[in-house]
Amino acid sequence: MIVFMPDVFNPFSPLPKSRVLLNLKNSKSQIEDILDKVASTFDSSNKHSPLGSTGSCGGAALKAAIDLLKDDSGKVLWFFMDIPSVGYGSLRNRNSRSLYGTEKEKTLLVPEEKTKAYVELASIGVKERVGVDLFACTQNDVDLASIVPVATLTGGEVYYYSPFNSTEYGEKLHFDLFRNLTRQTVYDVSIRARCSLGLSVHKYLSLIHICRCRRYAVCRSRWSPYH
Repeated sequence: MIVFMPDVFNPFSPLPKSRVLLNLKNSKSQIEDILDKVASTFDSSNKHSPLGSTGSCGGAALKAAIDLLKDDSGKVLWFFMDIPSVGYGSLRNRNSRSLYGTEKEKTLLVPEEKTKAYVELASIGVKERVGVDLFACTQNDVDLASIVPVATLTGGEVYYYSPFNSTEYGEKLHFDLFRNLTRQTVYDVSIRARCSLGLSVHKYLSLIHICRCRRYAVCRSRWSPYH
């Protein structure tokens, strides 16, 4: 069963957790079936596909996924092909060639000032012990600079495949996903920074979230002898 959430500005899960979250070992066939249905339903070659020129509501989908994992902790694997352009977390394409080689080119490498949605989602993720990994399988600009904070501030990772095609990146995506799902992961990690009397820390340089109690707070930490 595929359930659609029409409200992309205030998204939520229309079903309880017990109907959405499944045990992989006990429900493997169901998960494989729904993945096949999603692939066929949203196939661009399918004339009945709901895909069109309406844009992507990826930000709304991510928010709903994080809200769904509240109180349980875990991680969200967000796969996207287009820039989120509709609803919560919508962005505009800022990649203008006219800025190349000018003083304003550096603005393309930092988050858009007017968009705070992904930093806010990162704060929620840290509080609820939910990490986010990004899988950008795109052929166009997706303003990764504005989206990346939701991954880096929650202890997540960013996988970038561009210009994506299954022939070139299919095997790499397969092994990246396999590694992501099978390596050891620790959740709800925090570190307190201390210094000698008379000294103070004015700035932290790291991919971490700083909570109000003045300590490092990272909701997820990866361990691997190879990575």
